[in-house]
This record gives sequence, C-alpha cells and structure tokens, in this order.
Amino acid sequence: MSRLFWPILFFVVVGSALFVALAYQEPPSQQPTGPEILAPFSVSQAAPEALVSDKEGQSRPIDELLGSKTLVVFWSGQCGECRILLRELSSFIGGQPGMTVVLIAFRDTPEAAEVAMADYGVSLTTFFDRDGGAYQKWSATLPGAYYLEGETIQYFFPGRISTEHLDALLTL
Repeated sequence: MSRLFWPILFFVVVGSALFVALAYQEPPSQQPTGPEILAPFSVSQAAPEALVSDKEGQSRPIDELLGSKTLVVFWSGQCGECRILLRELSSFIGGQPGMTVVLIAFRDTPEAAEVAMADYGVSLTTFFDRDGGAYQKWSATLPGAYYLEGETIQYFFPGRISTEHLDALLTL
C-alpha cells in the first residue's frame, strides 16, 4: 500500500495544480480599438487662426488648407525625430486619398525643407512658418501632429506620431 501512496499523491497534487491554473486563466487580452488608442490624445478644440507661407513666400491662412479630415504636421529639417516622421508619413500617405496632409516647416528655408524631404522621398507640398507665429499659436512641438475634422482639432500628438496612431486615425 505504501508503494501506491506516493504515485497517487503525486498525480493528485499535479492534477489539482493544473486544474487551478486552467480554471483561473485570464482570457487573452484584446487589442485596443482605434478610439481607445487615440483617447489619451483627444483635445476637441477649434483650430487657432494662423498664417503660413508657400515656398514663394505667399501668405495663406492655415484654415484654407484644411480638408474634411486633415493631419497638420509641424516639422523641421534640423530635427531628428521629424526626419523619422517624414519617412513614416511618406509610406502612410500613399494610400490615403480621403485625408489631407498639411506639412508646416518650422523656421526652415524652402531649400532646406526640399533637401530634407528629398532625403526621405516625401513629395508633399510643405508650407512654411518662418517666424514661428503658427507654431506658437498652435502650441506646437517638434515634431507635432494634429488631426482635424473640419476646423476642429480632435487629437494632438506631441512628438512623433506612431504608425499605430496613424492607422487608428483611419478608423474614424
């Protein structure tokens, strides 16, 4: 009888441990949805009025550049994170015909901006904030991205916006 006691006890203990482990196993976590990922960046405020200029120096109000869904991105060719963002935007923008993207170069000359954009294969029109007025009015960061619906800022992404957040914006 003592020969069977230890093997039986072993199977009872191991079986109980397996039962407890399986019974209290948490369900697999679900990936957050677009709105859940974007929630920490929600601001919902009117876009400030500000002027930017095209490469010829012609001033334009930012609100004239906006579409129904717009991503406004402040960047500079001298900012390392901005250069990474340009690369990511380049691949993102290609297949997004429903979204307007407005790039605003902060205190860059058109020549410097062209060089930075060419380095990363970005062929979007860039506007210029030569004196930093738009940057200040928008309380921007470098880089900084704003997602707008109409003239209302829905989300602000200080720093480089991730591809995960860019993809989440497409679900809106």
